[in-house]
Amino acid sequence: MRRTPFVMRCYAKRVDDQWVAVCIDLGLATQSDSLPDARKKLDSQIRDYVHEALTVDRAHAAELLTRKAPLANRLEYQAIRLLQRILPSKSERECAFEELVSVPA
Repeated sequence: MRRTPFVMRCYAKRVDDQWVAVCIDLGLATQSDSLPDARKKLDSQIRDYVHEALTVDRAHAAELLTRKAPLANRLEYQAIRLLQRILPSKSERECAFEELVSVPA
């Protein structure tokens, strides 16, 4: 079976002593003590969500896979992305990234 990859836009930011990771394309979020762990949890959550949408809840897959995060989260992602382009040094408080998800074609 061929797998089709697609990209999910995400960001993470440090809030007090926790990292919050958000997928703006699906409206999902996780938190953890470290950035790598927050990203790992978000990646797992994205994969589980997409799998469920395409298998268990296939009748509603179109709505589930086009669900966006609130405007405030999408604007925050764009602001972080812009700052990363202007000031390419790594921030210790926030970062934007993309997750590549492969699904059966």
